[in-house]
Amino acid sequence: MPKPLMVFALPKSSEDKINIAIVTLLMLERWDLPFESLSIFEDQTEVPRKALARFTGVSGKAFSSLKGNEEPIATYLKRVLKG
Repeated sequence: MPKPLMVFALPKSSEDKINIAIVTLLMLERWDLPFESLSIFEDQTEVPRKALARFTGVSGKAFSSLKGNEEPIATYLKRVLKG
């Protein structure tokens, strides 16, 4: 059975949303739940540096933006969802 996939859509310049994603990922790890995570930023270049540094320490697969990454995201999803 494949692991559940947690998907996070992260808006630019929203440190609060990134912090919520961080807490969610840390709690899932703390509860020892098996899962995969995928994060897609609206525009990673506009994310505050400290928030991005904290996030990269807990996140699984991440894409810097949706635009231009549609094919790699689809490929990743197909691979992960196959189990």
